[in-house]
Amino acid sequence: MVLPTKPSLFVLHWLQLLTLNIVGGKKEPYSFPIAQNVWGMVRMALIGRQGKEWLKAVYEGHEEELRRAANWARAVVLFNAAIIAVTIVFRLWPLALIVTIAPFTANWWRYFVFVPMHTGLKDDVEDFRLCVRSITLDPISHFIYLRMNWHIEHHMFAAVPCYRLRKMHKTVAADMPKPRTLFGSWAEMRKIWKQQKADPKYQFETPLPKPRDLKERDKALEAAIGDLAPKALEE
Repeated sequence: MVLPTKPSLFVLHWLQLLTLNIVGGKKEPYSFPIAQNVWGMVRMALIGRQGKEWLKAVYEGHEEELRRAANWARAVVLFNAAIIAVTIVFRLWPLALIVTIAPFTANWWRYFVFVPMHTGLKDDVEDFRLCVRSITLDPISHFIYLRMNWHIEHHMFAAVPCYRLRKMHKTVAADMPKPRTLFGSWAEMRKIWKQQKADPKYQFETPLPKPRDLKERDKALEAAIGDLAPKALEE
C-alpha cells in the first residue's frame, strides 16, 4: 500500500460501477480492471504462464502447481466459451448474462465493500492487523462476498478456506483489533484522508489488544505451518 490514497471520484469509473465495469477508474487501485484479469486467465490457459511479476514469483520452482493452475484456467475459459456458444446458437440471451457477463456488471456494492479492506492503513509493516481491516456485514452481503470481510484473518491464515474464516475469527478474536462496521470503515477512511491532506506522512495506527504471554509450546506452534505447507516445501 502506497499512502496516501483515496477512492476514485472519476465520472467514468462510477458510470462503470453502475453499468458495465470493463477497465475501472482513472489511477484507481481498487477499480476492478476486469478486462486485464480476463486476459490474465486467457494467457494462463494459452501458454501456461502468468504475466504479473508477483504471480511469476509465486509459481517459481513449483512447476506442478503451475501446471494445475494452467489446467484450471483452461477449464474456466472453455466453460465460458461453451456458455457463449450455447447462448448464441439457442438464443438464450439471459444465460451468458447471468453466468459469464455477471462479473462485469454493476460492481458498485462490491466496490463499496472491498475498498475499506486496506485503504488508509499503514504500509510497509509485517503485522496484517495494522494494514488490513476486518469488517462486519449483513448476512446477505456476508454470503455474497464469500465471508472475505474477515480480511485480516484471510491474510494472516491464507490456507484457511473462505467458509471457515468466521470460525477462524472467533478463534483468534482475543488477539485481533475489534472489527469495524462497513459504514464505520468509510467514516474512518475519510477522517484519515483529511489528516493525510494536512500531513502526507500521517499513517493511522490501529489499536491492538495487549499481547498475551506465550508458553514455549505456543511459540513453537505459532512459528509452524505444519500440514499447510505445500508438498514441494517438505522436500
